[in-house]
Amino acid sequence: MQFRLVMGVVLIAGFASVAQAVPEAQETRPPKQSDLAPASTELPRERQADGSYKARQIAGGVSEDDYPPEAIRAYQAGTVVAEYTVAPDGKVYSCKATSDDHVAILEEATCHIIIQRFEYEPALDAHRKPIAEDRTQRVIWRLPESYPVGFVPYSIETSFLVDADGTVSECKFTHHGDWPEKDRFCPNTTKISPILGKDGVPVPSRIIVRSSVEITPTTK
Repeated sequence: MQFRLVMGVVLIAGFASVAQAVPEAQETRPPKQSDLAPASTELPRERQADGSYKARQIAGGVSEDDYPPEAIRAYQAGTVVAEYTVAPDGKVYSCKATSDDHVAILEEATCHIIIQRFEYEPALDAHRKPIAEDRTQRVIWRLPESYPVGFVPYSIETSFLVDADGTVSECKFTHHGDWPEKDRFCPNTTKISPILGKDGVPVPSRIIVRSSVEITPTTK
């Protein structure tokens, strides 16, 4: 059996933090980044009652290709709400994201994409002067129910020295495949029971622990 991963990311249209009712956002499937073309600066923007104009997004988006591998492996999904400011030059320089389940990986990914990719025609005041504007963007990171939890090819190895008195040192961690660098399997103590030789006398030893997951296609 060969597993095929299908993911989805739903981008909800962002809205400006202005003092007026905002229509309920509709869920849409985000286009690939290559499908996003900047809007023409010649297109008219709706003028507000006070003579100002809201910022208009001209580039940037989120696609299923942006799903963080760490979140896939941990089967993490959810809705992330990002609050950010569009500067007078149309770029985003700061972002703060939250999610109901406090999934830090998805929150960080959302803000990283917004800061790196999103560009705007800046908001204008009544005198047509570019001004900053606060905006909110909701992104739904969604994995299918059929996703095979845990079946991600990888291999890891942890090795460390245990001295004759049980002191642990020189822990080394290596990995192959998609494995988060921060997840290291080293002993959480500086001392363990010493390793005994055949004569029952403690001897310095190196402990090596290996783990791997392989997926092999089969006709059965």
